[in-house]
Amino acid sequence: LYAAEDAKLQFPFTNLGLVPEFGSTFNLPELVGKFRATELFFFGDFFTGLEAQKMGIINKVFPKEELFDKVKAIAELLAEKPPTALKSTKELIKKHHRGILEKFMPEEGAEFKRRQISPEAQEAFMAFSGRRKPDFSKFD
Repeated sequence: LYAAEDAKLQFPFTNLGLVPEFGSTFNLPELVGKFRATELFFFGDFFTGLEAQKMGIINKVFPKEELFDKVKAIAELLAEKPPTALKSTKELIKKHHRGILEKFMPEEGAEFKRRQISPEAQEAFMAFSGRRKPDFSKFD
């Protein structure tokens, strides 16, 4: 993964009354550790591409004006490699996590769907559309 140094990234799920989805609660702790992942998910603060690189979420960052050319050069290098060797390597890397994710993602997805219709999520969405700060004090 590549990003601009000053890219703004965020895991906004809990700020929206939701839970992380698409394997995030498995993958992010694997990358950054359980405690850092918890903080990123709980607070939903923005962080830069450079901070994401330091945490291990992003492989490399580049100045915004160089990003396209740098990533294009990386893609061109990959295009010179044997495609089936790349594909097999990618599959072997993914195989380690696939079994866990196949069992885990349905539970995460179901909870995400439940949260989408929760009163907290509705409050977050209404606050966003009304350009106000959500008030979660009325929920336990």
